[in-house]
Formats: sequence, C-alpha cells, structure tokens
Amino acid sequence: MCRRFIPIDCDEVARIAAEIERDLAAHADELASLDPIEAYEDFLFFPESAQPDRAEQRAEREEAPVQLSLLDGESDEPAEARGTGASSRASRPEALPSSVVPLIVASGDGCGLAVAHMAWGYEVPWKNGPVFNTRIETALRSEGSMWAESFARRRCLVPARGFYESHATETVPSERTGRPVKRQYAFAAPDGAPLLLAGVHDRGRFSLVTTEPNAAVSPVHNRMPLALGPGEAALWLRGVYEPLLDRSAVRLTARPER
Repeated sequence: MCRRFIPIDCDEVARIAAEIERDLAAHADELASLDPIEAYEDFLFFPESAQPDRAEQRAEREEAPVQLSLLDGESDEPAEARGTGASSRASRPEALPSSVVPLIVASGDGCGLAVAHMAWGYEVPWKNGPVFNTRIETALRSEGSMWAESFARRRCLVPARGFYESHATETVPSERTGRPVKRQYAFAAPDGAPLLLAGVHDRGRFSLVTTEPNAAVSPVHNRMPLALGPGEAALWLRGVYEPLLDRSAVRLTARPER
C-alpha cells in the first residue's frame, strides 16, 4: 500500500502533459469517453497563486483537510524518525493521504490534457480517513465496484519524483518514541526522471492504482503503484490495460531511508 510519494511542481507537470499530448495526437477519439475537466471543475482545489472567480468556493476548499509534510531530499530517516533538525536542511514537499497535488487529466478538447489540483484519497462513508489506493485487479474484475465508473470515465496521471513502501518485516527504532516501526524504502527512476503513476479520480479526489510488484519492489512489499514506462501514459488514458498489467520492464531503484 503506497502511503507516500514525492509530487512534482505544477509547471513541470504542465510540461509533461504537453509531451504526452503528442503521443495522443492520433487517438483523440479514444479520449472522448473521459469526463472533460469542466464536468468537475467545481470540485477542484486551487493552488495559492490561482485567483478563481468563485472566491467563496475557494475559501471552502482551503478549509478542507490538506496535509503537506517536508522531507529532506537527502535524508535516510523514515517519516516517523525525522526530528526538528530536518527543518534546517534542504527540503522538498511530500504527499500523504489528503494532500493536494497537481495531476494530469483529459481536458475534453480532443487529445488535449490539463493540470488539475486534487486531494489524495476518496472519501467513503464506511471508513475513517480516505481510500487512497485502488487495486487494478479488483477494478477490472468487478463491474459493480466503487472504482468502475472512475476507471471508465476518470483516468488520470500522477507525476512523482518517487514513491515509498513499507518493508513487510524489517523494522527500525523510531527516534521519536524508540518503538519499532517498519523500515521505509524509496523507489525512483534510475536516471532521476519523473515517474508517471496511473490514477483515477472523482469529485476532486484521486486514488493511486496499484498492481503486482516488479523485481525492484517485491523484496519490500507485495504491491506497488502502477508506474508507467515510456509511451504507456497514453495507453492508460486510452484505457488500454492489458500491456500495463506486467511491470517487470519498469526500472526502479530502491533505497532504505535508514
């Protein structure tokens, strides 16, 4: 279960979206089944720099639960163990469930894509806290699942510098409490390039799609986000799932936080 990733800033997300549009140029008709951004823009969050017309609506959004923690870019400490000393080092934003991050959605104009700010995790009545991971096997197997409509009409891309998984058995002592906590591993592209993670969304909230782990992740965890390889972002947005089920060709580096 992925509970943490490093998001990418809005400007770079926009550049990535423009590159993917070129891969979609010959498939504009296949994106017609996806909801256009105008169908749900009332549910979107706004970055601080935005000045939307609906001032009252923006104020309500800013009062919604949003978490954004800071992770030292070079730290080897897990989240539970980071102390106040991290604040004096170079830091980068870290997305946790309920964080608001920029992601890529269909604009509704042919093969056009747009950047939208959404909160991580679906709100559901039967659980305290959001549901933020979606098993692709469950979504594809069950037409009546809570994910069926999102898979059919609201697929998206979540750009990230990397993601984290907890080791199934390894533990480290928490520097805050001294109690054992699961060791966290960071996964990223070997060349440092952005990862594109498959996602689905609804009413201004998104979930990361997960799948069986590849060789890099399997020693640590039994699931991983559906990380997309070169050219595969267009496949995901078009709803071409079969080539995406096997992640063995996606190269990732694994690094324990400490």
